[in-house]
Amino acid sequence: MNLWPRKADEVIGEAYMRRWHLRRKPGGHNLYLHRYNGSDDDRALHDHPWRSISILLWGNLQEVTVDGQKRLWPLIPKFRSAEYAHRLTLESRFAITLFFTFPKEREWGFLCPNGWVHWREFTDESGQRTGDGCPE
Repeated sequence: MNLWPRKADEVIGEAYMRRWHLRRKPGGHNLYLHRYNGSDDDRALHDHPWRSISILLWGNLQEVTVDGQKRLWPLIPKFRSAEYAHRLTLESRFAITLFFTFPKEREWGFLCPNGWVHWREFTDESGQRTGDGCPE
């Protein structure tokens, strides 16, 4: 049985995350619904091109940062700067979040042992699948 009213607008990775565009405006404020079926790539923390707010609606997500790991609590907004490096680990079968983004401020990438790496060098060409990761 399909409980979703429509197909996901994006499928990232091997169905690791599905994204529905609830409000999408180029260069503006956007609102997405995310369904996580897996954890973020564990090879490095990543940042984002914009400030954001996420709200966990269902499931159990842990957030790993340079300072350690903390649980994200349902219905408690999590504010992040564009430079905030993290990764999410899924601790339940799936998780659902609302994700609000502000206008783009910068490029995004990964925090590797030898410094920040642009997403084009870390992921595959589409930015949607696992690539080479951190350079040696």
